[in-house]
Amino acid sequence: TIRQFIGQCPQFNTNVYQELTLEQNLRFVCQMCNIPIYDHEKIIQKLLLKTGLLSWKKKKLCQLSGGMQRRISIAAAIVSSRSKLIIFDEPTTGLDPQTKRVIWSVIKDVSRQQRKSPIIMGQSFENAKFSRVKEKQPGVIITSHDMNELNTICDQIQIMSAGQIIAAGTALQLKNKFGSGFTLTVLSKDKPTNFQNAILIEKEISTNSKLIDQTGSVSVFSIENDNNQVKKLIVKLEQMQQQQQIIDFVIESTSMDEVFVTVGKMYKIANGDEHFDDQTKAQNHQNTIDQSINTVDEISQESQDIELNKNIISKQNLTQEQVKQILSPQRQKQSIFKAILYKMMHNDKITKSGIFSYIIMPMVLIVCGFLLNLVAHWIFNPMLEYAENQINNMDELCNLCKQFKSLDILVSQCEGYDAWGFQNLCQMISSQQGNKYQAPPIYYGGDVQVFQE
Repeated sequence: TIRQFIGQCPQFNTNVYQELTLEQNLRFVCQMCNIPIYDHEKIIQKLLLKTGLLSWKKKKLCQLSGGMQRRISIAAAIVSSRSKLIIFDEPTTGLDPQTKRVIWSVIKDVSRQQRKSPIIMGQSFENAKFSRVKEKQPGVIITSHDMNELNTICDQIQIMSAGQIIAAGTALQLKNKFGSGFTLTVLSKDKPTNFQNAILIEKEISTNSKLIDQTGSVSVFSIENDNNQVKKLIVKLEQMQQQQQIIDFVIESTSMDEVFVTVGKMYKIANGDEHFDDQTKAQNHQNTIDQSINTVDEISQESQDIELNKNIISKQNLTQEQVKQILSPQRQKQSIFKAILYKMMHNDKITKSGIFSYIIMPMVLIVCGFLLNLVAHWIFNPMLEYAENQINNMDELCNLCKQFKSLDILVSQCEGYDAWGFQNLCQMISSQQGNKYQAPPIYYGGDVQVFQE
């Protein structure tokens, strides 16, 4: 299935378990991905070292900070070297700058380093060959509201609204298309002076500048991408600084945050009123299709070279059908079962309910079943013999009652005839013996009419 080729890092760390240690969490994922057991230690050590968590590998996840838990969640998403696509849902939301940079480094390495997927060839352990298949770098999709993060690690950026792509391209392309060139921030000594400086800069010093924000003693301007005008502006601002008209100023290139705001205003997405340009939508849609086709072509041309990982060093070419057979889901069932059992024994048994459900309750049921099997013979056999004797006695009494009835002799034990003249006692004996009771016809007088009840 396609899910075995997708790695996922959800927003709330639901792919890892709080009661497992870091090492146990990664070992569980290795088993679920059907990674050969001889490669587990190597992969776990490598991922823990890459995420800076090697010293805490014996700690339970619930004992670590939110940033450390996020790192192990990212590590669990990239365990499998067979993943064609890895999805990160807001990987660094709410984290400190240092942890963000660690995660950015891990994501960059995954998307750029070539991987080798370990496999086992053969039908038994005796004739098994441990090999590695060269894999293409996986595609990486990141959803994030941090524009700085996207600008740092993404090759392609797509801005979406209401489920549709409204802008796409590299960070530089988006800045050139939707950005104003540069951003100027001016700090004045007080609010009235800031107001006067803003008018002076926008209308006299730089006519290609536009005031986009003004708060207190700080004003922010957008400036067109004109190097000559920017040089003249810097000279005039330095003169104003020497004359103490302004305290300081900063000129920066357009940020992705400004691009996002500009796109939002262009397409009116801030108020939920999307008016897309049909030509832009069609072009973005076509670009997305072209990129998807190119990605599929790259995956279909994946190399089938095999490097044997034993005493001999050689290479072997496998066909696509052979690789599919080796990596088929049928060979994964045993590994997945072991992984789930491993997780249950290490995560669930620690809680009180887990101990009761997995250990105490099965033992109590087994002991009760064994004891019941021993005493059932002594309890139920006398009861069955007594019931059988009572039925026989009642049968004899019923026959005696019928004889008394034919002689019109009233006997206290034979009272209680039904509407047809039969004893209720005889009916009960018939039902106990498994005989189906058939009601006789009823005569109502007059013409002979028989009604079966």
